[in-house]
Amino acid sequence: MRASLIGGWFVLILVVAHAGCGGGGGAPAGPNLEEMKTRLLKSTDPSAKARGLASLAEKQAKVGDIAGADSSLTTAVAAAEMIKDPVSQATALANIGGAYARIEKPIEAKSTLKAAERAAEKITELEHKTNAAGEIAVAYVAAGEVDTAKYLLKTAEEGAEKIERPAGKITSLIRIASAYQRSKDTGEATRILDAAVELARALEEPREKLEALADAAVIAAKCEAGEKATALFEEAKKLAEQITEPSAQAHAFVSLTKKAVAAGNKGLGKDLIAKAEALANKIKDGSVQGPLLEEISKVKTTVH
Repeated sequence: MRASLIGGWFVLILVVAHAGCGGGGGAPAGPNLEEMKTRLLKSTDPSAKARGLASLAEKQAKVGDIAGADSSLTTAVAAAEMIKDPVSQATALANIGGAYARIEKPIEAKSTLKAAERAAEKITELEHKTNAAGEIAVAYVAAGEVDTAKYLLKTAEEGAEKIERPAGKITSLIRIASAYQRSKDTGEATRILDAAVELARALEEPREKLEALADAAVIAAKCEAGEKATALFEEAKKLAEQITEPSAQAHAFVSLTKKAVAAGNKGLGKDLIAKAEALANKIKDGSVQGPLLEEISKVKTTVH
């Protein structure tokens, strides 16, 4: 496996882990799951089909339909093989591999994750390589292959250090930190996150800086570093307050709201979205104000 990784320079690779169910055969899925599968099978987008079926399979397993889950994942793999973009294909296969692991199909999980690695070898842009790394690494953790996951993330970190664009390097480091956090390695997540924050503070463009700091705050919160998360959000908030153009400032507050919610801080989210709404209400250009207020209305539902 490692030989294939190193074979074209290095391969790097990110997905969210959920609790899985095991078992043998089982009761048929409920009608809603059958309807979901019917809709997904009709999809002409192989990426959406692969991801949707992987998610559906876990739901089927939870209601005891292991045969149905296995069938959904088999079809998901076939759909993923039709994806032409290597980034999308690698992450879709990582999703499927993780799903196989969570329904306790280790052989299928490992086979699918090796296919994800092969797809990732075809990715030419370094940022995409590193940003895809965590998906496969987290899935390997779900499959019990912790050493492989650590190797992938270390390789991803080495790749991130070679990214020349500062914002791109920061984004990659934050995503690697997220992968470590989701892999339950808080120590490594914190180490990578601290490096990303230091680089983020050196960014010159305020919007890039506040977005990076807020992204870091989300990971800090998930690492249960509450004080660090609060401080980072405060830094990001102050940067947003310095934006002079009302529409741009409102959009910045909307973005920060979404990240506050992702960090589990709905109280901060309420404060931020209120600021965004107050700014939007002052905009006189209806073509700008309308879509902005519509987005704010949607985001407001997530803070209650």
